[in-house]
Amino acid sequence: MIDLKLLQKDFDFVSSQLQRKGVGLEIIESIKEKNETLKKAKAAYENAQADQNEMSKLFGLYKREGKDTAELKEKVDANKIKVAELQDKQREAEEALTTVIM
Repeated sequence: MIDLKLLQKDFDFVSSQLQRKGVGLEIIESIKEKNETLKKAKAAYENAQADQNEMSKLFGLYKREGKDTAELKEKVDANKIKVAELQDKQREAEEALTTVIM
């Protein structure tokens, strides 16, 4: 089994160790591709989550100040759906990578 954190931290080292143990380049490339997919999915999820947090703070501020929150609520609701979708994509990417490295 490959340490996922080490793989993400130092892919070249893990790759060289796998080659030394006789793991084929096709499998190593598959691992690399799935790792990159996971990194992108994780970054997209974290960015959307940060946006969600920012909009939620703004929503509370608008409520306290008595401002209209209808437009912001629509954005918050749409972003919640986006966050959930991105979280699912991240989970799928992590499962795909885990399947290959097991």
